[in-house]
Amino acid sequence: PEAPDFPLKARFESPDPDSNILIRKAELRLEEHPEDGRGWEVLGPVYLNSGRVADSVNAWRNAIRILGADARRYGGLAESLVALNQGRITPETREAFGKVLERVPDDPRARFYLALADGQDGKFDAAVDKLEALKKDSPADAPWIGVTDDQIARFRSAKEQQAKAPGNPTADDVAA
Repeated sequence: PEAPDFPLKARFESPDPDSNILIRKAELRLEEHPEDGRGWEVLGPVYLNSGRVADSVNAWRNAIRILGADARRYGGLAESLVALNQGRITPETREAFGKVLERVPDDPRARFYLALADGQDGKFDAAVDKLEALKKDSPADAPWIGVTDDQIARFRSAKEQQAKAPGNPTADDVAA
């Protein structure tokens, strides 16, 4: 309550602005120069980290359109799409991760998410195979090993549950 007013204009002129002011300054610059691909590329991860997921997707799409395709840009787009779709790997997301692998065939992030896509599609054996291959190709202390092991266990369990699930009813079951 004792703090003095800090109007927006003063916040914009502050030598130590907060992240929201920096984001807004970048947005104002992009409004004037919408073809500044580097600006979009910088904002892509910033938007994602600040919870502005749809804006992140848009920023990555603009960066790709203006600066061209590369693995980092497609990876940023794909991760933003995963977040936008609440962990679901959509066909567009799968395509973006595929473009990452075209450029960097051993990219662990793309390999991991494409394995998850198989699992989400009910292709549990393919998902486990891809995750085990990723684990085999990774250093033992890679930060993704734990989550990879968790997903392998999850898909194996899902496959077991699927095998235990009852099939469609027979004609006798329907009659009963």
